[in-house]
Amino acid sequence: MTNWFYLTLFVTFVSCSHHKTVENTAQVSDLPTHYNNKLKTGLEHDSLQYFALQLSSIIEMDIPDSLKRQYRYVQFRYLYRLGEVDSAIHELRRATDYAEEPHLSERSAFYYRALMNAYYLQNDFLNGLGTAEKMISMLGEQDYKSKALAYNYIQRVYTSMEKHDQSLSANALAYDMFEQAHDTANMMVSKISRASIYFGQQDLDLALNTLSEINIDLTQLSPNINYQYYGNLGAIQFENHLYSDALQTFHKAAYYIDLLPANVKTSALINNYLNLSHAYYELDQLDLSSLYIDSVFWYGIDDAHYQNQKEALKKRLEIAIRKGESPQQVSSQLDSIFSYQEGNYENRINSELIELKNSFAKEKELEAAKRIVEIENISFQRNQYLLLTLLLGAILATTLIVFYYRQRRFRMEKQNFLLHQRLLRSQMNPHFAFNSLNLIKSEINKNAEVSSRYIVKFSRILRALFENSTKDYVLIEDEVQLLEDYLDMQQFRFADRFEYEIINDIPEDAEITIPPMLLQPFVENAIAHAFKEIEEKGMISVMLTLEEQSVQCTIEDNGHGFDIKALRPDSSVQLIDTFLRKMTGHGVSILNKQEGNPDDHGTIIKLKIPFKLLTA
Repeated sequence: MTNWFYLTLFVTFVSCSHHKTVENTAQVSDLPTHYNNKLKTGLEHDSLQYFALQLSSIIEMDIPDSLKRQYRYVQFRYLYRLGEVDSAIHELRRATDYAEEPHLSERSAFYYRALMNAYYLQNDFLNGLGTAEKMISMLGEQDYKSKALAYNYIQRVYTSMEKHDQSLSANALAYDMFEQAHDTANMMVSKISRASIYFGQQDLDLALNTLSEINIDLTQLSPNINYQYYGNLGAIQFENHLYSDALQTFHKAAYYIDLLPANVKTSALINNYLNLSHAYYELDQLDLSSLYIDSVFWYGIDDAHYQNQKEALKKRLEIAIRKGESPQQVSSQLDSIFSYQEGNYENRINSELIELKNSFAKEKELEAAKRIVEIENISFQRNQYLLLTLLLGAILATTLIVFYYRQRRFRMEKQNFLLHQRLLRSQMNPHFAFNSLNLIKSEINKNAEVSSRYIVKFSRILRALFENSTKDYVLIEDEVQLLEDYLDMQQFRFADRFEYEIINDIPEDAEITIPPMLLQPFVENAIAHAFKEIEEKGMISVMLTLEEQSVQCTIEDNGHGFDIKALRPDSSVQLIDTFLRKMTGHGVSILNKQEGNPDDHGTIIKLKIPFKLLTA
């Protein structure tokens, strides 16, 4: 339901592109249209590069500023399509430099809005806000529509930053400007956005009151506005536990989704099907809830937003558990969750690796171009052959050194990414999930209260695994909670095998984050192997202390001891050891107590875990 909080008003781009034939300078005013038509045909990468080079030549020509800024805007679109985002934004920023005095024209305001939207898509909120404020200061006093769009952009940015008070202030200014411009449709959109902000603050009464202030005939407005209205209203009703009302409202939203443009219809359908499934689930109509979840998968779960993928998979599992399906069926749902979890993480890793490769290739191109320019400049100094030789040698040596270290850094980063991926894959034995579900199912009829408590713990473990799979660092409190839930579930399975204690000496106000899933493999090993056939009850002790450069973790048990020689190279312990050595310079320390005292038994494991302070 929280997806409705992130409804945004998209700026509609009025494209203005160019096509250059150098010989046809007499018709230069038509060239932007020609380039725009070329872009609409779906050019391949090589063609995009070819026309982008032509545009660069045109921009250097002696042509009027009004025409030159159009070329820069079209160049922005070509470069953005090529993935050269920084260069694209630079061209668009240059297009805003030709602004008229004393006030911005409609065309100039369009370029400012395009630049703001480009910053927004890159999450560069600081530059986006600065551009919006500059635009407002340059608009005419009665240019209410452009001011309203600028304030609406500021609201979107603050909403994304979860700064609700600033978002509400910007929303009020946008509404006032739309009212001055007599733009009824966007006034209603502003009210819907305000309700969405209140919903994000969990102020459901204010959100509902804001929507109730919309007292015009909604059928006169666009399908998109109606969809946003009923979607937000349904979400608020759902959070107020008015599930029947929410269900009717979501069905009204479905009517208007059919009228939306094709490019946004699928994502809106998936979002609304999820909402309908949630409502039917709460009304205990599990077959209908399952039907709408199946529709989400039918429309294409792979192309859905990650949040919607996550909700759909969780809801399938919840429906299966509530229906009391067999452990094999529930296990199949778990397999789907783990599969999507692994796929999303692999996609993230691969995209980051591609970005690293592209960045490295671009740096090499820039360095090569710089080197060529330097060589050409030096070649003009005919009397300084020695200096030329020295400079060439220095440039070559520097290039080789930089190239070597960048290649080395790239390999290390890639290895860390892959190592982290393998590390996460190796965690949490699937048999643990299957056996836990079997045990919970068998205990439900005996002690429903105890079973319910462990269902909650098991759900928290699944949620943590799902969410942490794409995170490099998590709050240490969340990691400790996950470890406690895991140990409690294992105690539930092996009632008399062991006890445990977790001593966390890290101050509660220290906002510390650490890499996830580093502790669980060691306690799992102790439970599975160390406590077999020992006379006394097993005991696991976990102690966490904060040091200057790392978090010191000590894991101690009274089991048989740890057979280090039996470890496989691809085991979780070896992967964690390699990971920590690369991150902190210290590996995993494993001490068998018998080595110090033959009469003693058990293992002491010490880890130095890297940490980061949580930033706002």
